[in-house]
This record gives sequence, C-alpha cells and structure tokens, in this order.
Amino acid sequence: MELITARLRAPMESDIEKITAICQEPEIVAFATVPSSYRREHAEAFVTEAIPHGWAATTNTRWPPESFPAGPRISQASGLGLQ
Repeated sequence: MELITARLRAPMESDIEKITAICQEPEIVAFATVPSSYRREHAEAFVTEAIPHGWAATTNTRWPPESFPAGPRISQASGLGLQ
C-alpha cells in the first residue's frame, strides 16, 4: 500500500482557471452544487468572496491540495473542508 500525502493551503487566485475548467465537467455538475453553466466569474467569486467570508465565519473553510500526485481530479478541485 502506498501512502499519498498532500499539502493543503487556502484557495488562491491562481486556482481560478483550474476551478473553472474542472467545474465544466459533467461529473462535477452532476454531483456538486455548481451552476451547469459555470463560468470564470463563478470561480472568481468563489475564491475572492465566498472563501474569505466563509473562513471568517467558519462556514466555508476549504483547503485544496497544493500538490497531489495523479489521482481523482475532483479531490483537486473541491479540496477538504469543515462542515
């Protein structure tokens, strides 16, 4: 069995393009709470508004992996969060 580790960090503006691309995938739209016509503006608002406000209120604390070996792309997009 191989142990896979990832370093977590806060979402950054440099993640916007990746988030936009991943949220275009039908599998993401089917199983995640994202608009079916997800655009760059959605990702910008997520990173620059929803995440900072969520962290401040501890309601939307997300940590995408900074580096993650080849694996499920959904993990790279959504990251880990506290609910």
